[in-house]
Amino acid sequence: MQLTSSSLITTGDGEEGPQGEHPSHGEGSDAKPRMENQIPVDGEIYLLNTLEAMKNFDRKNATAHAAEKICKDILSGEAARCPTKLNTFVMLCYADLKKYTFYYWICIPV
Repeated sequence: MQLTSSSLITTGDGEEGPQGEHPSHGEGSDAKPRMENQIPVDGEIYLLNTLEAMKNFDRKNATAHAAEKICKDILSGEAARCPTKLNTFVMLCYADLKKYTFYYWICIPV
C-alpha cells in the first residue's frame, strides 16, 4: 500500500497537532491558517505486509524518485511558490502485531 502526499504535523514539543488544523500548502482562498510551531511535510509512506517485503524493497529507487521530484520542483519554480515542496520524506513501515515489533526506515532527501 502506498500513500502519497500525506501530511505529518508536529508541534514544537513533539505532540501531534489538533485534527483539522492542518497548515496550508498554498496561498489560495481555501488555505487554512497554520498553527504556531507546525511545519507541513509531504512524502510517501509504504506500508508493507511482511518483513521480507521490507528487506527486498528497492530503497535506492524510492530515494532517487523523491530526489528527482525535489529537483523537478526546483527547476519548474514550484518550490519557490510553495517552499513546503522541499520538505519531503520516504518511509517504509512493517508492524509485526503478534510480537509487538515495529520496523521502519525513513529517508529525508536533501
